[in-house]
Amino acid sequence: MASTNLMSLSDIEKKKFLDSFDCFISDCDGVLWHGRKPVPGAQDVLKKLVSIGKRRFYFTNNSTMTRKQFVEKFNALGFDAEEDEILSTAWLTAKYLKNINFNKKVYAAAGFAVKEELDALGIENIGVGPDNYEPKSSSSSPLISNELELAPDIGAVVVGYDFYFSYPKIMKACCYLHNPDCLFIATNKDEKFPLSEGVTVPGAGAFVAALETCSERNAEVMGKPSPFAIDNVLIPSGLEPKRCLMIGDRCNTDIHFGKQRGMVTLLVETGVHKYSDLEKYKSSGMDHLIPSYYTSSVADLLEIMSL
Repeated sequence: MASTNLMSLSDIEKKKFLDSFDCFISDCDGVLWHGRKPVPGAQDVLKKLVSIGKRRFYFTNNSTMTRKQFVEKFNALGFDAEEDEILSTAWLTAKYLKNINFNKKVYAAAGFAVKEELDALGIENIGVGPDNYEPKSSSSSPLISNELELAPDIGAVVVGYDFYFSYPKIMKACCYLHNPDCLFIATNKDEKFPLSEGVTVPGAGAFVAALETCSERNAEVMGKPSPFAIDNVLIPSGLEPKRCLMIGDRCNTDIHFGKQRGMVTLLVETGVHKYSDLEKYKSSGMDHLIPSYYTSSVADLLEIMSL
């Protein structure tokens, strides 16, 4: 399966591309901005898409902010956004637990945004922030110590980006996950995410991998490429996936997410993956990671809308 250079299309084909979707879903980090620096032209593209009647959603695997905080960032950087247009993994995690009528307590090895979204939906949780556990005596081994204090009634372990991730947290999470009835949920599995052009840092996937290894369990993922948001948010809102354009910079999350339900997919080269990455996916038979189209930047859409 081949991917088409969007800007190599004829004017007629470009107009056909634009007419092929009613809604666009855009990733954020690496597509719209790097840290707090917008991708040049991104604001104009999104405003223009809305002005020609396209519906919008913003889907980020970044679990470090609440939806309300994302709205504040969008507005500060010159983008338009409403809270109900934002799909963030902290919120999706809370929504998932609410949807299944979860009534126990969550142990969260995650950031404060996860706690705030859980709190907002009335889901009791512990674990967010630093864990200062230390053995009570120098002779105690953390591997065999009976001193570790575990909370009762933990029904789920949630793992996300956690600046305070630590050995004590791994121990506690692993103990809770020893119970097969305890849910194991990951906000996302991004191995890294871009902070600025050419600069990336470890993502939540690094923390999830540690707990999957020691618990010998696989986490259920809320963020891309999991179809949870499609099936539980987008389709119920009236969207037809085949009439949606998924714009992203990562093939294993954004593009895979869109292709699961037949969306048109567009890879932009301002983030993690480039056109050069597609050849290795093709040679390995990984068609689910190959986008319908690719282009250098989301700003290229402005030219197409000007035809």
